[in-house]
Amino acid sequence: DGNLYGPSVAIAVCVVLIALLTEGRWRLPRWLAAVSVVSYSMYLVHGTVLSVVLDSLDGRVPFTLAFAIAIVAIAVVSVGMWRFVEMPSQQLARRLSPRREPQGASPG
Repeated sequence: DGNLYGPSVAIAVCVVLIALLTEGRWRLPRWLAAVSVVSYSMYLVHGTVLSVVLDSLDGRVPFTLAFAIAIVAIAVVSVGMWRFVEMPSQQLARRLSPRREPQGASPG
């Protein structure tokens, strides 16, 4: 009937189980670690950037080329958002947040 909810949940559960069972046994590739740093920014901008690039290039270049350009544009905009919006926001939040003692630490 076209409902992929069950298989999607099964795949997600398998991925989580594999991650838990192999924790600490393998190292994340450098490129994947870099992508994970900007993943939230990428999530925020991908739809808009993809639409703008594909609409701008529609009929001017082959779709495959337009899509490749869109992927590069998403990466560039995501890194910019991370560097100039996300990082400064996190730094500001750290400065404005009250310092908390680690649990179990006694004062004095």
